Amino acid sequence: MMESEVSWVPVLLPALLLLLCQLSCAARPSPSTIVVPGPAPAAAARDSVAAAASDAGPPPTTTPATSASSEPPANTSHAHTPAHTPPTVLEDASLSVPKLVRKYGYPLETHVVMTDDGYVLTLHRMPHGRTDSDSDDINSNRVRSLRKSLRRAARSRTAFTSTGIKRKRGIGRQGGRAVLLLPGMFCSSAVWIIMGPKKGLAYLLADAGYDVWIANPRGNRYSMGHVEIPSSDEKYWQFSWHEMGEFDVPAVLDYVTAITDQERVPVVGHSMGNTMMMVMGSLRPEYNRLVAVHVALAPTVYLQHAQSPILKGLAALAPTVSTLSAMLGVHGLRPTLPLNEALKQLCREEAVVTQRICKNAAFMLLGFDPEQLNATTLPVVMGHIPSGGSTRTLLHYAQSFTSGDFRQYDLGVKRNLVRYGQPTPPAYNLSRVDFPVAIAVGENDWLDSMEDVQRIVKVLPNIVDFYRVPWPKFNHMDHLFAIDVKELEYDHVMEVLERFS
Repeated sequence: MMESEVSWVPVLLPALLLLLCQLSCAARPSPSTIVVPGPAPAAAARDSVAAAASDAGPPPTTTPATSASSEPPANTSHAHTPAHTPPTVLEDASLSVPKLVRKYGYPLETHVVMTDDGYVLTLHRMPHGRTDSDSDDINSNRVRSLRKSLRRAARSRTAFTSTGIKRKRGIGRQGGRAVLLLPGMFCSSAVWIIMGPKKGLAYLLADAGYDVWIANPRGNRYSMGHVEIPSSDEKYWQFSWHEMGEFDVPAVLDYVTAITDQERVPVVGHSMGNTMMMVMGSLRPEYNRLVAVHVALAPTVYLQHAQSPILKGLAALAPTVSTLSAMLGVHGLRPTLPLNEALKQLCREEAVVTQRICKNAAFMLLGFDPEQLNATTLPVVMGHIPSGGSTRTLLHYAQSFTSGDFRQYDLGVKRNLVRYGQPTPPAYNLSRVDFPVAIAVGENDWLDSMEDVQRIVKVLPNIVDFYRVPWPKFNHMDHLFAIDVKELEYDHVMEVLERFS
């Protein structure tokens, strides 16, 4: 299917969202009537750097991390006061990851990696903490050379790694302990940094002396390349988290261990990042030795007891969605700046009605936790999410919910027989995942229920830590964006990494 045949998708959707935003903004008082609240109180200093750096905007709704109560704060003096979204928030929503990291004074390198099946991935690296000078993008222009290397290796059978380069250790090492971060579905490296210094895990790790590597799986805006297939071709999008685990993670581990001269690296994953790790450990156990420890934040593996109404609806409609996808030639959510710009505008504080829609839509999918949501940062989140991905990735999760098992992608009986030699897709053998696994889970996660997580614990052979976040409403995305995520979770993550680094 040609690009022009599906171009209406990224055009009409942003237009519709912008129309909703304009209608919402028109229903509220004009800017001249807005009463801007005073400076945020000291208690709000824990908010994200984007909101804290602003001179305007209401104090975020927050509850101390040590509190066991699920009741909202009593102070609601500004509950009905309209507010402007701070300009720095809107700027952060529009900046690319490299520009955003450098804006806050941190170094950022861009590295290019190639998988065994020809996908070109981008790695973002923060080699150390805040600095006055930027690092060079030492590997940002290597796509062509990597393509040549991979093709040459195929012809000559030279011993190349899955990155398409010879395994030369120590290149670019800058002394820190390497750690790899894996994002979730339709997300990019941005999710680990958009909450800013003192809040984003990538910044916290860099400040603690780690050499931080952040992966971008195939199909997101930073990893749209392939050695032969253009992204406009439907063949490009014939992947799910299965291929990401089988090819993307091994390629990234090969590259990071080679560049940093480390035999093993710790890995922190969120949601689909953990799914990919389980697939890799099951299908390619030879790579388990490269993982020092896997810290799984919201380990999305079994979905049998998921409570999300949106996931349940998707599972019920999965056959229809699959058929429509094939008929319309829409095989992936292509990352488009107009779409993210529309979502950013939709979720601004000025757009009172539509911002409420933004919050409730997220809660319906992930679980309700209004106390830990800083609404001021919603435009930043929606400016970077979604970052692109395949339709098959979403459908694979729907299949997991329907079957209650952790299996490869169901192609239908006939194609299953051709590909797998059996009418149903084979289950992943999680007993082969023998690297150390540390699990962190929230009680109010509507995707990763406690029952399903306990099932993972019973199957995996090397669980080294099990952490229940001490906040009763902690949901799926709170692992990334909660106001008190550092105190509630990241301090513990740092302790686990210290044990295995």
